[in-house]
Amino acid sequence: MKIFADQHIHTDLSPDSSAPAAAYTAKARQKGLTHLTLTQHMDVGHLNPLFNNPPSATAMLAAVRELANAAPEITVGFGVECGYIRQSANEVKKLLESLYQTNKLDFVLLSVHSVGGLDPYEDNYFQGRPLQEAYKVYLEALLESVEYGMPCHAIGHIGYVWKYSSRPVLEAQDFPALCDAILTAIIKAEKAIEINTSSLAIKGEPLPPASYLKRYVELGGRLVTFGSDAHTPGALAQGFGQARQIALDCGITEYAVYKKGGPVMAAL
Repeated sequence: MKIFADQHIHTDLSPDSSAPAAAYTAKARQKGLTHLTLTQHMDVGHLNPLFNNPPSATAMLAAVRELANAAPEITVGFGVECGYIRQSANEVKKLLESLYQTNKLDFVLLSVHSVGGLDPYEDNYFQGRPLQEAYKVYLEALLESVEYGMPCHAIGHIGYVWKYSSRPVLEAQDFPALCDAILTAIIKAEKAIEINTSSLAIKGEPLPPASYLKRYVELGGRLVTFGSDAHTPGALAQGFGQARQIALDCGITEYAVYKKGGPVMAAL
């Protein structure tokens, strides 16, 4: 079997992408994908004004239709990547609930892109504190995001704090109590973990790394999604073959594809 669904894709409606939705058509066909979910950024409260201005539902739905019309054989889902920020969490929750009420939203990916007003991929996030403290503070923010109760389906790119740097991979054994607390909260809330492949070419590990995935399975977790975090067509489904093998090695045998909020399970 192969992974046929990429559930983390950005278009030019996200401030860090310039790709029109229809531009993903050729690569999706080349990769044999049958399901794509567009997940535009929704980072209300982010200090970067480009991110603190999410696109309208009308614009996001238009992008979904654009891609669906360009590739009618592919199912295109309407999703968002919701960035958790404590100060704006209530506002974001209301925005999501409004989208659910219109029965238009297929998938919500909850991510942490801001910790204490700083983006963890920026060097200034690490300035003035030891590496382990910077990692711990990120994990505490991640745990808070899961426990808040945001109406989401999956937790995105766990380990984002090490993705863009030369710093070491954050392993489950580095902070075992926090790791277990996060994974247990995800399982209790019946959310999925995203296996994000954007870090594979950089670090040789997905987000989260294999150590987290193994522990997730040991604790009883079973729901996972796969996302390339593509911002350009060339990155679509990047590393999916490698990520599939990592998942299998960790004891994961199926993955979830979300349609109108419900998971449909597919074998790996």
